[in-house]
Amino acid sequence: MGGSTIHVEGFNKEDAKQFIVSRCNLMNLDTAMFTDEIMADITRITEGSPLYIEDLMRLISVIPVKEAIRQWEDKGGNDARRYALGRECDLLETEGARRVLMAASICKNAISFVELEAITGYSSKIITESLNELQRIFLVPKPRIIEGEERFEVNVNTKMLVREVYGHFDRYRNMEAACQIVNEGYKTNGNVDINAILRQVSFLNKDFKFQESEQLLLNALEKYHSNPEIICALAELYCSWKPPRTTDARGYFNRACQLKFPKIEMYEKWISMEFTRKEWTKIVEATEKGLKIFPESKLLLYLSAKARIEIGKEQSSRLFHSKAMKEFAEAKQLLKSSLESKSAFCETEKRLNPEIYKELINVCQFADDKSGIDYYLWRWRSENPDSREADKLWKIFNQ
Repeated sequence: MGGSTIHVEGFNKEDAKQFIVSRCNLMNLDTAMFTDEIMADITRITEGSPLYIEDLMRLISVIPVKEAIRQWEDKGGNDARRYALGRECDLLETEGARRVLMAASICKNAISFVELEAITGYSSKIITESLNELQRIFLVPKPRIIEGEERFEVNVNTKMLVREVYGHFDRYRNMEAACQIVNEGYKTNGNVDINAILRQVSFLNKDFKFQESEQLLLNALEKYHSNPEIICALAELYCSWKPPRTTDARGYFNRACQLKFPKIEMYEKWISMEFTRKEWTKIVEATEKGLKIFPESKLLLYLSAKARIEIGKEQSSRLFHSKAMKEFAEAKQLLKSSLESKSAFCETEKRLNPEIYKELINVCQFADDKSGIDYYLWRWRSENPDSREADKLWKIFNQ
């Protein structure tokens, strides 16, 4: 088929008036500000284009009408649209709001709250505050339910405009890289330079040269922004620091987790750090995040159960019996899932069953479940007939 061109004309004066009034209602602007003269000026300088009118109306929502019209007229066309967006972003109160707008505009499809957290690295509080800012000036709409989940869908023209205005900025390109990782997953061992940096860090850590390792990794992160391998290495470095820098480690572990870093050993290291400090709730949080990436991990299911058992014991000591029983019940279910799991993501998982049986017997004991104790001792002895520990427990419970 031959090429063809369709000329799309802008609104006439009456249609433009109706459109302006509809935008006023949508953006909570006072229609009294929009006299016939103002409406005529808006229609004239935008050539009646609904796309241009909407962009100009958004600018009017943050600066006076006549000033917005004057600035638009001085720039004209697409330059005016780019200027208007830049001006609106300048008036945002926080850098967080600007970055959230970029993240929402980078993704091809509507974006979820969790994806915004992962791409920007911001906390849920900052994301909420940023979205509120952006919604006040109608750059990001209210969420809609898409495929059963709340998502934010930025207008496709706004997305293109954000790319035009900010596409050459480092922070935009960095978030593009983060968005790709979040959507497609991270492929390890793909970058020779990063592998060389990680080897050098390993050698430095063996000599306890932690500050040199830290500087090397921070410099690498400046170059390879949002790279989960580097972020994970920083987290593990802070774990090894003397004394450990727990807060820093926890922050970087969380960030690597947001970027779906597929290394179960990272979670093992993270949870080991929390176990050392007896932070049972933090362990549950970490295992739940890990289970989103490794849903059948024998190790993570087991560690989550262990933490819940400790929480249950604490609740029991405070005489919160029903809360304790709830924790023990959840722990038992996790342990049963762990026992049945066939996963072998790491060496630890291959020799974990005896530990799982011990914790199952513990939970049954707390719940005064004698038949459960007998059942799991029988399974353990059947699976490991030479286990002295299983025989010892069998004798204790069957005297």
